[in-house]
Amino acid sequence: MKPDKPSAKKTKRKPALEKKSSGTMDGAFLDLFWQLASTAADARKAAALDLVKRLKAAPDAAAAAYALKRLVGGLLSPRDGARAGCACALTALLRDGAVSPAAVVARIEEVRAEPEGSSRSDRKDARARDLAELLAAECLSRAGVADAASATHFCGRALALMASRKWLRELAARCVAGLLEKADAAALADALTEAV
Repeated sequence: MKPDKPSAKKTKRKPALEKKSSGTMDGAFLDLFWQLASTAADARKAAALDLVKRLKAAPDAAAAAYALKRLVGGLLSPRDGARAGCACALTALLRDGAVSPAAVVARIEEVRAEPEGSSRSDRKDARARDLAELLAAECLSRAGVADAASATHFCGRALALMASRKWLRELAARCVAGLLEKADAAALADALTEAV
């Protein structure tokens, strides 16, 4: 029997990751995302602050995009502490300018575009996507950095979810209240007409 050799594919991928990371996305950086899902509030807060500090110290577009992807994934997670930790970190990154409101809208739209099925698990995933979308809108509102486009987008989606998801009405209303001032009135009127 021949000894197993590492595949060339794995060998090629590892150097590419190291090259891409440029020192920002090391093991400690990646561990922050696990710490954000901790059940301990202090650990989540420390991880969020460390994430902001790392992205601020070495601005890296790839690391910021990766962080946004992981944070939105955390907003989708049912794991204890994940939503709270990732929402805290996303709010801090938005406030700090490491992530833009437009990038949050784009990432949420990517998640929403994922195909839905009709199984019980698919319906559960759809509910998680709706909740994550409103949590992202709440992060934008709390950070105070929403622009007209992102505020209008999330207000429109919150109004639509208010009409279709009773269990999300309170959060959706809070999102609309927090973003309404910055939203485009004409576009929002169209979204309201569609929602009703």
